[in-house]
Amino acid sequence: MRAIAEYGAPQEVLSDNSKAFNQLRSGRFGSVEIFLASKGSMPITGLPGRPTTQGKNERSHRTLQRFLTANMPQDLADVQRLLKRYREHYNNRRPHQPLNQATPQAAWELLEHTPATKPIH
Repeated sequence: MRAIAEYGAPQEVLSDNSKAFNQLRSGRFGSVEIFLASKGSMPITGLPGRPTTQGKNERSHRTLQRFLTANMPQDLADVQRLLKRYREHYNNRRPHQPLNQATPQAAWELLEHTPATKPIH
């Protein structure tokens, strides 16, 4: 919610095919789909049997998990502090090869953004 308030709703949100994120394949609307639709965002998933679609996300999660493990947070406040530090480093300090060694923040500022649509009924 805070990310949407600060940056706006994304046009699409990619998730895997788990029932937690994708109940549309079962013919139902789940709470995630309803929430995203209320913000004008379209939930999308990777194709079944195509694990490389989620590979970038899984790699990012693994890096974050290693960072948290290495810093051994003692309580929720520590976790929150470390997550803030990780986001700051990842988005503003660490150059990314696919972005020609720019940071994600620099790339974000240079690109035009396609806003979410009106709420989807």
